[in-house]
Amino acid sequence: MKLLTFNIDNEQQLVEKCQNHDVEAQKKLFDLYSKKMMAICMRYVHDEEIAFDLLNDAFLKIFQKIKTFKPEISLESWMRRIVVNTVIDYLRKNHRYKKLFVRMEDFPEYGEPVEDDGDISDFWEVACELSIPELMKMLNELPTVSRMVFNLYAIDEYTHKQIAQMLGISESTSKWHLFNARRILRQKVEKWVYDKLSTNEKKFKRY
Repeated sequence: MKLLTFNIDNEQQLVEKCQNHDVEAQKKLFDLYSKKMMAICMRYVHDEEIAFDLLNDAFLKIFQKIKTFKPEISLESWMRRIVVNTVIDYLRKNHRYKKLFVRMEDFPEYGEPVEDDGDISDFWEVACELSIPELMKMLNELPTVSRMVFNLYAIDEYTHKQIAQMLGISESTSKWHLFNARRILRQKVEKWVYDKLSTNEKKFKRY
């Protein structure tokens, strides 16, 4: 049996059917993108059950808003934004949410945020050597808000101004949490690299 290849024309037809509330088309769209969107949810929340609930909530919004989709932008990018916003909305409703932030008045204790140079390639060059499970484990071990900001800035490509608006914080606070996440991740990556060294290499490294 000849397989149907999925291209941009197929995608546009699928979107049009979803806009007309075609249930089969909605199922097809879910099947095509749910795995990627679930991975986004899992980057922000550790609980698979909660992540799956958020995924379903996000797809409900996608189907409700799909008439507003414009073909000049990527469908996947449009969907990603809805998924991220759904997760952030959930996290903001958490009663512990505001207590997790380092606020401007806390900077004397925790240190001033450094000016971000917008370049994270130095981290990613090394991080790309890790397996996906190893990297995800490091990300999941970050403090909650620093992980959120790192996800939004480094992976989902939001600016500090956008992050500040989304999370209800200042840009300085967003920069501090990005700096904190990068500092912790760099320490974890350096430990990972050191653990991979041979015994002789470790001896040499101490001198």
